[in-house]
Amino acid sequence: MSKSTNLLVAFLLCIVLCVSPVSGKILKVPNEHPTIDVAIDAASDGDTILIARGTYEHTTLNVDKRLTLASDYINTKDQIDIDETIIKATPAAEKQWFALNSKDSKIVGLTIIGNENHTLKITSPYSEILYCNFISGSDQLSFEGGGGRIAHCHFDGAGDDAVDADDSVSYVVEYCTFDNVNEDADETRLQPKSGPLTTHIFRYNTVFKAGQSGIQLVDYPGDSKRTFQIYGNLFLNCKGSGVSMMANEHSDENHEGSDMVENVVVYNNTFYGCNHGMTLSPKAIVLNNIFSNCLKGVGKGKYITSDNDKSLVDYCLFFKNQIDYDSGITKGSNILTEDPNFRDTKTFELSEGSPAIDAGTATYAEVLKIPDVAYNGSAPDLGAKELAILQGTVVSPDPSNGDVDVKQRQILSWSPAEHAASHQVYLGTDKDAVKNATTASPEYKGRRDLGSESYDPGKLALDTTYYWRIDEFNDFNPDSPWIGPVWSFTTANFMIVDDFESYNDLDPSHYESNLIWNTWIDGWGIPTSGSTVNILIYPDPYFNPAYWGFNIPGVFGDEQSMACFYDNTTAKYSEATMTLVWLRNWTQDGVGVLSLWFNGDPNNAPEPMYVAVANANGPTAVVFHDDPNAVLTGSWTKWNIDLQLFVNQGVDLTNVDTISIGFGDKNNLESGGSGLVFFDDIRLYRSIPES
Repeated sequence: MSKSTNLLVAFLLCIVLCVSPVSGKILKVPNEHPTIDVAIDAASDGDTILIARGTYEHTTLNVDKRLTLASDYINTKDQIDIDETIIKATPAAEKQWFALNSKDSKIVGLTIIGNENHTLKITSPYSEILYCNFISGSDQLSFEGGGGRIAHCHFDGAGDDAVDADDSVSYVVEYCTFDNVNEDADETRLQPKSGPLTTHIFRYNTVFKAGQSGIQLVDYPGDSKRTFQIYGNLFLNCKGSGVSMMANEHSDENHEGSDMVENVVVYNNTFYGCNHGMTLSPKAIVLNNIFSNCLKGVGKGKYITSDNDKSLVDYCLFFKNQIDYDSGITKGSNILTEDPNFRDTKTFELSEGSPAIDAGTATYAEVLKIPDVAYNGSAPDLGAKELAILQGTVVSPDPSNGDVDVKQRQILSWSPAEHAASHQVYLGTDKDAVKNATTASPEYKGRRDLGSESYDPGKLALDTTYYWRIDEFNDFNPDSPWIGPVWSFTTANFMIVDDFESYNDLDPSHYESNLIWNTWIDGWGIPTSGSTVNILIYPDPYFNPAYWGFNIPGVFGDEQSMACFYDNTTAKYSEATMTLVWLRNWTQDGVGVLSLWFNGDPNNAPEPMYVAVANANGPTAVVFHDDPNAVLTGSWTKWNIDLQLFVNQGVDLTNVDTISIGFGDKNNLESGGSGLVFFDDIRLYRSIPES
């Protein structure tokens, strides 16, 4: 896969991909200055205003000096410093109440919460916004005649656009996530401007659920002297288009394309689940992309004619779109229509053997030149992951930094840095000890060769925060070693019996197939039982409980729940049974409660519902739900069971063999009815958990 370095645009070589160290004088809020605006007034060019954790409400903040406004994240690299250092608009704050008006001003590591008006504006020719959260607000960040770099930011809940660019000069928006945007993740208007050609780059971002488009380019008359590069992005479930060209100063998505004359290069992106992947303009060059599960992959629009058409769609893969592309588009001979074989639909990384691997092009005329050091194999891969930049330190930690409720049995993994030849692993429960650890420290867990980017820490303690670090080494590189950042995760205060997230519907012949009925044995495996189990992936176009006359509740946990259909009209009882593999000792770590969630339906026929556990060569203990009509419950409901109830029936909890969920009474078989109940998050707790 990709080992890309940023060699594509010379303009970008001066951009630093990490937070610069603090320089100038440091003014602390609130220790030295009570509010941020007071600190700004007291500051001079080059100073840093260091803001302690807390919430600071302001009606107006104008930065007219070359300042850095930062949380302690600038020193600690701790995500909590970002999340808990909050600048919030007062109800009286008007449009664009927060402004950066001075060149080289910077904001680092803050959460910025807007009101119903636009939030932050940049009027300077170059400012930076790094590692920030933007929450609420109308337009959350606006370039108003300005430019700069927006990186590693999270935009959530924009009432209009997350990033809005009017009269903008060169900008880079990169490594950002956009979620629940009402309109566009990035709306750039092409108003005419004087001066040199400016470059506008939107790369390595992830856009979830945009109400209109991922990035929308709105045309104005004439040549605005701008050029656009859009690459390395994931555009997911955009209701308009992932990339949209709009004509006549119009910004309400109509899928008509544009006659804009600016050059636009769109390459190495993944478009998934969008209304349109993208719409075209006469000079749009579209290469190395994947369009999957969209209503339409590429729309020609109505402005491209034989006289102005200089567009091209080539080296792209189309799969499971209702329409791959409009007739009449100019396309090359390197179009694929095969399954890209994503490893999953979270990361959209490619699996081994994917037809998208090495299927791209590194060059096209003068608009695309990907250096050969930027990819493995004979050519670039298709899709967003091809050009994912790997720096000197490792990336993509799993668990992600700050993750909670991590399993006790968790393999740590990461993606290697570009020049790494080996990795050193550090793990412990003391952050400073891990940060300062050497190979002589107890936190050092050994060396891993390139290609072995994982470490099994064994059984982790419950409800404990761990810190880990991966250093990269290459004895033949003078820059080695590369000391990694300190990541953290916190284990759950429970042990997972089954959370139903690992199952899939792959054909049994597939090496990754994990069908739920091979683990939870139902009536198809035990003919005397009337049960049938399946997995609910919400929303799932294939599994439709409404077909049976039942409501679809939506999953309770992350993405999947177990659906259990019972039919006691003939079999007289219904049961699904799982044989435990590793979590057989239900006395470890002081656990005392079995907890699970269920969701029934008022249309179900009443049947007693039970959980049974058994030893391999011993008794079976059965506990019925206290409510005989529990299966009629139409909302997710927690069921807590004291483990002593199983002990009282003779089960040895140090070696539990099976757990069953059932309906009816095996000791008093009577014909009954049928229904559908969903289950999720079967866990063991030390005590009864809070709802």
